Amino acid sequence: MVRNALATVVACLLLAGCRGHDTAGSGSGAAPARAEKKGVPEPRNADVYEDAFVIGRAMDGDQAADATDSFKPGERVCVSWVVQNAKPGWETRVEWTRLRDHKVVATEKKPLPSKPGFVSFTADTTGWEPGSYQLVKQITGDDPNNPWRFLGSKDLTIRPK
Repeated sequence: MVRNALATVVACLLLAGCRGHDTAGSGSGAAPARAEKKGVPEPRNADVYEDAFVIGRAMDGDQAADATDSFKPGERVCVSWVVQNAKPGWETRVEWTRLRDHKVVATEKKPLPSKPGFVSFTADTTGWEPGSYQLVKQITGDDPNNPWRFLGSKDLTIRPK
């Protein structure tokens, strides 16, 4: 009986610990659920990481809205996220890649906000073939030998007409 109680407590602790590391926006294939616009979340630790990622069809101020990861040809793809614990002067970059042939179809970079806040990008999919694509998010860092550091990725689909 004590063994069962201990196993239940350990399982609950493991589940609670995993909640803070949601990867729905980082390549799982599932569109993140988002019911309302939220403010900038407080950092959970001292690491540099992405937080509050959303992919959708529209922008609501500085945040992506109308969450989905499946788009019609020509529909715009909007993404937003917060980079927690970044240093002043750092930049972020996105690469949109067609997975069939690993062709980069669009790249864009911009400076991170001077204070903690959302960074957003919009891709125009006019001319993109139907199929699977991947968004790769990167940031600059302190390592001169590795100027761009991987932040996360998200798969998306351009549906046939």
